Amino acid sequence: MNINIIDALPYIAPILTAIGAYKWDWLMHKLNIKQKTADVEGTTLANLQKNLDIYQDMVTDLDKRYKDRIADFEQNFTEAMDRLRVEIDDLKKINSELEEMVNEQKDFISKQSKSLKYYESKFGKQ
Repeated sequence: MNINIIDALPYIAPILTAIGAYKWDWLMHKLNIKQKTADVEGTTLANLQKNLDIYQDMVTDLDKRYKDRIADFEQNFTEAMDRLRVEIDDLKKINSELEEMVNEQKDFISKQSKSLKYYESKFGKQ
C-alpha cells in the first residue's frame, strides 16, 4: 500500500485545522501571542485609568476654583452692599439737612418779602 501524501492532504488538512481551532488558546499562549495581547490590553486599560484620573482631577480642581470664585463674588457683593447702604444713609441724612435749610430759606424769604411789602406800603417804591 503506497499512500501518496498529496493524495491524503485533503483529508489531513481539515483534521489539523479542527485540532488547531480546539487548542487555539493553548497554541497562542505557547507562541506568546496571547500574553502580548493581554499586556497590550492591560496597558491600554492602565492608560485609560490614568486619563480618567487626570480628567477627574481637572474637574475637581475646576469645581473648587469656581466655588472659590463664587464665594469671593458673594463676599465682594456683600461688602459693596454694606458700603452702599452706609452711603445711602449718609445721603438721606444730608438730604434731610438740605430740606431743613431749604425750609429755613423759604421762611426767611417769606419774612423778607413781608418786610419788603410792609416798607413798600409805608414808604412806597423808590
